[in-house]
Amino acid sequence: MRKKTRAIVLFVLVIIIFGFVFYQLDAHFKNPEDVQDYVNSFGYLGPIVIITLIILEVIIAPLPGVVIALGSGAAFGWLKGALYGYIGNIIGTIIAFMLSRHFGRPLAKRLIKGKKLDYYDKFFREKGVYGLWVAYMLPIFPTDIISFVTGLSNIKFTKFLKIILIGYIPNMLILTFFGDRILRVGFSLNTIVIGSVLGIIFLIAIIWTFKPKKI
Repeated sequence: MRKKTRAIVLFVLVIIIFGFVFYQLDAHFKNPEDVQDYVNSFGYLGPIVIITLIILEVIIAPLPGVVIALGSGAAFGWLKGALYGYIGNIIGTIIAFMLSRHFGRPLAKRLIKGKKLDYYDKFFREKGVYGLWVAYMLPIFPTDIISFVTGLSNIKFTKFLKIILIGYIPNMLILTFFGDRILRVGFSLNTIVIGSVLGIIFLIAIIWTFKPKKI
């Protein structure tokens, strides 16, 4: 009984903390420039700040993850921005996965709208591991939501870890590339073409290397 009570109290505290942080972050980061200005205001602590923001963004689904990733590229440049984004996303994704696996669907429903939760739950049950590879590799899927949904599945953590460790590499490189380019030269056709080519190359590499499997 005590164990159950502690779990309920912890659950409530998690929801309260997540709600407070969500409100604060969602109110302040509307575009990459907001993120860039905020991070740069911390000086040499900027990398720690951006990593922390990304961790929170992943856990408190759904915050503007793309905006923060673009801001990382704008603040630190392509490669450094990708590195910080990669670290933050890996840590945040592992935490989201573990929270979902520990607390189950009740927590996921508190953080994710029911329709989105049901949609991606069904999607990844049908597409399996192959769908996860594509989702984490390309920055067009809500990986925060996907992390919680995957935690509800029966996939082994070691397999999931392998997917995110590899998949987030092209994901972050593409996003921070756009963030860096938009800051320096604006949103040009050249930027779109280069980013698209990078995405296609990484997509082909993943499809060629990993065969579709069910979770």
